[in-house]
Amino acid sequence: MRITRATSLFSLLTCVFMGQAIALPEQCLQAPERSKTCPHLIYKKAKVDVPIVGVKANEMICICLSDMPSLRLEAKGQLEKINQKVALSRLAAKLQLSEENLLSLLRD
Repeated sequence: MRITRATSLFSLLTCVFMGQAIALPEQCLQAPERSKTCPHLIYKKAKVDVPIVGVKANEMICICLSDMPSLRLEAKGQLEKINQKVALSRLAAKLQLSEENLLSLLRD
């Protein structure tokens, strides 16, 4: 199922109107070099603390999926696995997260 910004916003508004107030994060988890607005955002409950954007576990987090397309799904081929591991390692270091925590945010 493809989640769009409109779908995410609709889900959040539904929760708010159904009596569950949700605090939206002020910053999104994205590549530090991003200078333009992210074209593909999702909002979800963080399973881990994300200090770089001030989000604690079980709070809402905004994630720019456009900056992490190759990490959302498990790699299939050997070359793809190597490229994914390198991309994961670099991005996790930039975002000050462990590789496991970054994958948890993206895949769970």
